[in-house]
Amino acid sequence: MNALVFSSGVKVTNLTLPPRNVESTWAGDYRTADYRSYWTDLDRTPCFIHWAGRKPDSGLPIDELFYDHLRGKEIEAWREECGKKAKVPIGPLVALKRFRKFLKRSL
Repeated sequence: MNALVFSSGVKVTNLTLPPRNVESTWAGDYRTADYRSYWTDLDRTPCFIHWAGRKPDSGLPIDELFYDHLRGKEIEAWREECGKKAKVPIGPLVALKRFRKFLKRSL
């Protein structure tokens, strides 16, 4: 995708850099309970939040933002769909790597 955009000659603007300084659109960047405090004004507030690479039911406070935009039946359908997916067991080395990563983030 990046190669196609670059070869097209279209000017690309990174909205997270000056002078715009828009906050991140990735939900994983908002780990605090008061995630809205990052959105100090309308010009810096992201126009969307995405959960790419993580699930919106992992317990982060921002996950509530995902559910706030669903109706009752949609929430039920979402939870049912998530329940259908089989969990793949992980080996001890993968578990150890994830635990180390968790510790580094926590410190």
